[in-house]
Amino acid sequence: MPLLNKISTLLRPIVRISAAALVIFFCSAIPLYAQQPQIDLLVTQTADVLKTVHAKKVVVLDFSGPGLEVTQLGRNLADQFSEALAKFGGKFAVVDRAQFLQALSAAKPPIVTSSDLDSGPAKKVIHAESEILGHLETDGKYISLAIEVRRMKNGKTVGKFSGKFPQSTETESQSATVLRKIDYPDGGAIGYTEPACVRCPDPQYTDAAFKAHVEGSVELSAVIETDGRASHIVVGKKLGAGLDERTVETVQSWKFKPALGPDGKPAAVRMLFSVEFELH
Repeated sequence: MPLLNKISTLLRPIVRISAAALVIFFCSAIPLYAQQPQIDLLVTQTADVLKTVHAKKVVVLDFSGPGLEVTQLGRNLADQFSEALAKFGGKFAVVDRAQFLQALSAAKPPIVTSSDLDSGPAKKVIHAESEILGHLETDGKYISLAIEVRRMKNGKTVGKFSGKFPQSTETESQSATVLRKIDYPDGGAIGYTEPACVRCPDPQYTDAAFKAHVEGSVELSAVIETDGRASHIVVGKKLGAGLDERTVETVQSWKFKPALGPDGKPAAVRMLFSVEFELH
């Protein structure tokens, strides 16, 4: 995942900006034993890649789809995948998903589920170096599962696999239970690239915040449109002293190279931005 570090001059604020898609939710899993053989094959391929790249710790994120939604089926298959991967052991450790999701739900502000988690919050909670993403699609008879293994530090993909298994009454029921409704795909989700910052000036301290020595972070989400501009900006974590409004104003002026979708064309995607203010 990208990390934009900018250091200002002496006695001026330091603003560090990280951008990525945000997602997590917590609920119980229902076993899908009929899919175990197919899952095991993908798990074996994933484990081979993790050993090859000498991964030490990996986390399995909730699988997205069908479509842009995150459903109970994606949650359950991710749980099943993680449990199977943990059986390999030895060469790498697998983050316990139940503890992982509980920790994220207890974060301030709480982190809710989806398919692609911002590497910043993830690393603060579980210190994993690699992540596993999954995306589901169906043609009515079969469910296709695409798996992608990424390095969390730089977002580099080190492995891709896919498989399919028959659709069933059970999978249809779980697909109908939507855990997170998505209007826009997350930047960096499977099939989508992340927008690249072209011009992203630092938000400046307000006089009130500077005099009061206010420090901390402003967290917000925004849709990066196909023209590279930010829209639908929503502040999640506020800092006060005029810094929230100042940050929104600055983000509105940012310019990005837009993300690309599965068809290779520019696509609007949702991103989370965490802007940290520190006085030096």
